[in-house]
Amino acid sequence: MQQLQPNQLSHTAAFIAIKFYGLTRMQPYRSWFDDETVEFYERMVHTLPRPLSWYHSMLQKQWLRKFFIASEELLLPGDLMHIIARKYFIGRKVQQLLSGNHSQLLVLGAGFDHLATKWSRAGIPSFEIDTPEMASIKRNFIRQHGMMNPNLHIIDYHFSTENSGINLAQIEGLDKSKNTVIVAEGFFDYLKLQQCRTILEDLSTFFKNRVRLISTLFALNELSLFRRAVFRAGVQIVGEKIRFDSSKPEFKALLGESGFGQNIEMMDVDAMKTRLLVSADVSLPVLNGFYIVSASG
Repeated sequence: MQQLQPNQLSHTAAFIAIKFYGLTRMQPYRSWFDDETVEFYERMVHTLPRPLSWYHSMLQKQWLRKFFIASEELLLPGDLMHIIARKYFIGRKVQQLLSGNHSQLLVLGAGFDHLATKWSRAGIPSFEIDTPEMASIKRNFIRQHGMMNPNLHIIDYHFSTENSGINLAQIEGLDKSKNTVIVAEGFFDYLKLQQCRTILEDLSTFFKNRVRLISTLFALNELSLFRRAVFRAGVQIVGEKIRFDSSKPEFKALLGESGFGQNIEMMDVDAMKTRLLVSADVSLPVLNGFYIVSASG
């Protein structure tokens, strides 16, 4: 089987897929997702370039899963569980909206996420925007596994400057008249504040009150200094850098200033525990300071 190429691969995106894959080898995590989603990430991990693809076989072994979980939780408790939580709750929110009066999906910085592929196969026009390198890797993977279809559009987008926005008008097929779900899972973390503002304003202006944004937020100020340093170091080790550092009130204000001030919902760790974790046989915590944000623009 042909493998994905390592050139310009986002290692943070790869490890999100690996962590999701590893946890869904176990119950009850496996039961929270449909077979199509679990299979998508299993295929993805299997086709990652070596040595990342080695996790496919290693994480099938119970003792190695326990070792990796213990190591991860020792340094940054809740990091693993926040991956499962974000996939679960974002997935449910997208399903709710696309089963209602929204009829188009746009995923920013999609990485190895499954949502656009899943919903395009269900007949929803679905667009992914990512760097040319990551878009090429994703496109090859989708074609290799026979998942490409007319509703799926994987868009190469190069941000020319650190303050550049997104010229949505140049994306062929993207319909600004449709009620659209925008997913920005982990997208803003790697951008500076002004670029985040510019992109949010571009989205709000283009869709004109026909959009629902679903995003994640890491409020690093809610972590201890040690955990904050571990979080940043973990990202730097794989060659990337956290640029966006916002508290919950600051992010809420940014949304309001950028045209997304309507119906802002911020699901915190306690809400995630209440809605999902307390009813399951789960001992892993969710990372403090992690939020799933939903807002209309």
